Amino acid sequence: MKKKESKHVFKFILLAIIFIVAIGSFIGCIVYKDILENFNTVLISESLLFLFTLMYISFLCTHKTKKNTIINIASILLIVFYLFNMNYRLNFASIFTNKVKVPDFTNKNITDIIKWSEKNGVGIDQVYEYSEIIKENKVITQDNYEYIDKNKIITISVSDGVDPSKEIIIPDMTSWSVERVVKYIKENYLSNIVVDFNESDRKENTLISQSKVGTVKRDDEILLAFSLGEKVEDHEIKLRDLKNMDKIDAIVYLKQNQLDYELKEDFSNKIKKGKVSRQDITPGSSVKKDDKVVITISKGKEITVPNLKDMNIKEISNWAIKNKLRLEFVYKHDESIKKNKVISSNFDYKDKVKEKETLKIVLSSGKLKMPKFKNLDEFYAWAKKYNIKYKEEHEFSDTVKQGEVISYSYKKGETIKNDDTIIIKISDGKNVTMPNLVGLSKSAAKEKLDKLKIDYTFTYKNSDKAKNTVLEQSIAAGSKTASNITVNLTLSTGVKPSAESTPSQVNNYSRAAQVNNSSANSTKPQTNSCTTKTTVYLYEELYDFSNPSGTCSKIKSTYPKVKFNCQYKSSTGITKGIVINAGSIDSRTFTNCDTVTLQISS
Repeated sequence: MKKKESKHVFKFILLAIIFIVAIGSFIGCIVYKDILENFNTVLISESLLFLFTLMYISFLCTHKTKKNTIINIASILLIVFYLFNMNYRLNFASIFTNKVKVPDFTNKNITDIIKWSEKNGVGIDQVYEYSEIIKENKVITQDNYEYIDKNKIITISVSDGVDPSKEIIIPDMTSWSVERVVKYIKENYLSNIVVDFNESDRKENTLISQSKVGTVKRDDEILLAFSLGEKVEDHEIKLRDLKNMDKIDAIVYLKQNQLDYELKEDFSNKIKKGKVSRQDITPGSSVKKDDKVVITISKGKEITVPNLKDMNIKEISNWAIKNKLRLEFVYKHDESIKKNKVISSNFDYKDKVKEKETLKIVLSSGKLKMPKFKNLDEFYAWAKKYNIKYKEEHEFSDTVKQGEVISYSYKKGETIKNDDTIIIKISDGKNVTMPNLVGLSKSAAKEKLDKLKIDYTFTYKNSDKAKNTVLEQSIAAGSKTASNITVNLTLSTGVKPSAESTPSQVNNYSRAAQVNNSSANSTKPQTNSCTTKTTVYLYEELYDFSNPSGTCSKIKSTYPKVKFNCQYKSSTGITKGIVINAGSIDSRTFTNCDTVTLQISS
């Protein structure tokens, strides 16, 4: 009997657990509907499952059966199913372990957020903005999250107070009392006020003059002069305690009593920033006119930089917010420092900083491995993105086309070392041996170069060699060069140079055709009939090797009947100032209606 009773008790305990789990699953579905996908579908499914569970429990409670073992196994399986259902479909495990409800922090102090973030394991990234409404160090806005994963970062906008350079309109305060003027200065956050007190027949402690009225910036210098009244006799006063006074209040008090003063600044862990933290003369001491009082203005609490390399991002952020520091994170790949760990910062361990200073942190984004690139442009984009240094080296290749990459100094998947320079070997294509062209005719030289796929240009030089004989070549015979290089050949004009010739006389050979053509038409009015013909010779004296535009000018002035359009192009292996397409122009005849394009090497 006891065994049967124990089996019945175990059965009812399992049914009770099923009922509790079913209710929890259904209620959880309602409570956390905002973080569930396809809530309506999940709700219908949960409702049907809950209804089935109630029928299952009701049936087993009202009907007796001898198969308790099978029932218990079925009940255990149903409980396991519910648990998997909550974890997978309803994501309950995530809700209770990874999700955090984000409260509204608007207009709350950043210290409240720090407490919440430390308790819930959420990081804080703050952005500072000026605000005329929200007080300094209080939250203006935040990321629009209702729930956030733990270890994630939420961004908040924090008030940096009023804009110190904002333009405002100040009234004419002449005849205002000292108290009223000082109150106005504080309420409007004027930060660069110079105060003086002078003897005057005006009412004592009233404003006599001000240097600026109307539109000014809050940090503009404004000179204010107050009246001391008529002749003031020398007298002693007992110096009051200036500690904790605002800077402007302390200065007005000292000037009002004709005391000289010196301002210093220092950190203070007790006195707020901008207030007097100490004075060199003991309060209550007797002082007289022109005595100097040294007062120290608080820079706020002294902040000692911790060892940032031992801290994670969340710890650094929270520490910076607590101490009212600004943060600037920059990521850089590092072969030895783990991802999100500090590589360096603009302040070292145990450095002293003050509130509102910017802490620039360089964080590791982990190792950078060499990817595979489809082309050189893809490598350039990658190198620019990650600030990778590289150097190009060129070499000939029988298998790799010109301009394509032969190899990189790193193989795919290798880790890039810090500050290393990647060497890129770029193909110059197949190499050819430059033939000896000197002494050949123009046509024979062209034939040889065409077979080797070498481009060429021509210049001319007076010589007693036969016309169009190659006198010189810009690339030496036997040189190894790329097949698409351009060689310049100097050809003979067939005219023997004279020792008495001037440059203009030397040029007579090539100008002869022009002179003949123009003289034939000298007695006729110029028409647009395209009958005027000129043969163009591009001889060496027309080239200006120091100035490409000079080449253009010389050719135009030599052949005024021809219209020339000069284009300047950078070309490897061609001397500056040479006409690149001379082969299609030299020794050719053009009419006055033709436009000839000159491609000049720049």
